[in-house]
Amino acid sequence: MRDSEQPPRKRDALLVAVGNYSDSALGRLRSPSKDATGLAAVLGDPDIGQFRVSRSVDEPSYQIMQVMERFFADRARSDTLLLHMSCHGLRDAEGILHFAASNTSRELLASTAISSDFLKLQLRRCRARSIVVLLDCCFSGAFFTGMKGDPEVHVAEELSGLGVAVLTATNRTEYAWEGGDLVRLEPAPSKFTAAVIEGLHSGEADRDGDGRVAVDELYDHVYERLRKARTPQTPQMWAQLEHRIFIARAPASQGRRTTSLSGSAEEAELPPVQFAYRSGRDTYMPVELTLPETAFGCTRKITFETKALCEYCAEASAWSGGACPVCQGARRISTLRTITVRFPAGIENGTRIQLEGEGDFDPNGAAPGDIYLEVVERRHLRFTRNQDDLRTRLTIPASIAASGGIAEIRDLAGAVIKIRVPRNTPSRTVLRVRSRGTPHLNGQGRGDMFIELLVQDGE
Repeated sequence: MRDSEQPPRKRDALLVAVGNYSDSALGRLRSPSKDATGLAAVLGDPDIGQFRVSRSVDEPSYQIMQVMERFFADRARSDTLLLHMSCHGLRDAEGILHFAASNTSRELLASTAISSDFLKLQLRRCRARSIVVLLDCCFSGAFFTGMKGDPEVHVAEELSGLGVAVLTATNRTEYAWEGGDLVRLEPAPSKFTAAVIEGLHSGEADRDGDGRVAVDELYDHVYERLRKARTPQTPQMWAQLEHRIFIARAPASQGRRTTSLSGSAEEAELPPVQFAYRSGRDTYMPVELTLPETAFGCTRKITFETKALCEYCAEASAWSGGACPVCQGARRISTLRTITVRFPAGIENGTRIQLEGEGDFDPNGAAPGDIYLEVVERRHLRFTRNQDDLRTRLTIPASIAASGGIAEIRDLAGAVIKIRVPRNTPSRTVLRVRSRGTPHLNGQGRGDMFIELLVQDGE
């Protein structure tokens, strides 16, 4: 086939964003709608991403699955595809990863969420040799530095295929104090996706200066941006590629070579990318809580150091000429503050609580930074937590496993629960006790408790 007969190369992007959920057990997410708008603008820019962009925002699972299947179907090997997913990441009792949709029920993940197996199947079937997947979902703190990881969840195992690169980050539900209660914050871009947008829009993700941004360069840029911002988040990359995938062209205004991307550029009527900067430094503080404290709520006094306005400087009449003898002209001083924080029942590991304007004072007159309290849930001796569900183990005599009977176990609060063991119950059987898990945050009801039965030999 002559070059003139080659099929046209396409560059298509699908942005899936779900921030609102019908299930009250799934917290509303701040970032997905803003993520989709900002990322669509930079990817659809004919001078940068050159992608034809489509979006799926707050749709039910069956519609998202149809859109995804259509997106990956009937592709040429020369096509470049990008999928961005911003939503809750959930796991079922077997540890299988699911992506939450607007109609997702935590009780019915198999029929109301998008399984990672479904996405893996689409990637395997797709003929395109250049596929990039950006997962900005909550994976229960598995990818956060210093947080309790989950070795059972590995994106490389869930999503695999030739010519695929996967960049992952954990998107957290964020809250702020309003009066005496926690309220969810208004939509704002996630730190991970904001770094992606900034790197492509500015061209700074072009690490080698060749005028193009490859997927590995984008990962390096995002990783360094989040590290420098001291965001308690560690993005990861997994790839199985035969060649480099170029996501965008770096703007010529950055002094880089204007190398064209392979593929056609199609214009999209999308809003421009907007950035907001804050001069005051945000402060991130980990707060360790036990599992009972996150489950049932607690109150803590927290002492931290911050930069405050130098009151001696404010009283200009107190000195004349030269630098302030207290702050040496810096206009701010270090001070210790103590605040009392009430953590509500059902708060999750990794949840961030924003205290707006309580961070460092900015000497140039900009708004002060914010304080983010990051919940770090300590490991429990008997229970492990998955969202609002609890898992534990119970050893029972072989006689009860064979003939059936009643076994007793204490829940997280210490209350005794009697469970009925069926006859001929094999070891490793998992029983479910409803409404004995962690209370739902700012909602009614509780998760469930899953008990793995271990049969004791010789009795």
